[in-house]
Amino acid sequence: MAAPDLGFHLRDRLGSEAAEALSCALEEIQHDMLALTADRVEARLDARLSALATELRLEVARTQAELRQEVAYGNTTLRVVVVEGLSRMGAEIAAARVDALRWSLALWLGQVMVTALLMAFMPRSR
Repeated sequence: MAAPDLGFHLRDRLGSEAAEALSCALEEIQHDMLALTADRVEARLDARLSALATELRLEVARTQAELRQEVAYGNTTLRVVVVEGLSRMGAEIAAARVDALRWSLALWLGQVMVTALLMAFMPRSR
């Protein structure tokens, strides 16, 4: 950092040694003030960063809790939909079985009647 300029009149009035000593003293004060200011700024920044980190942790925790609730709700909804779908599929399979059984019975009866008719018209051998 540049040494403070005392000016010609002050240097002439104080003398060369006193002006140099005053200049050094002012430099030390300036250095100390800058260090003190830097420490204060650093402390404020540390405090603000800590506060922001705490806020961020809280927000992350809140978001995680919300996501867990949404996932739980989604899982419950999915289970309900799957159970309803399986129930409908079971009913449709049962209806298809009944339908297949009816057709099988109808075809079997038709086959028996055709066989009986054919036997009725066949010549009998004695």
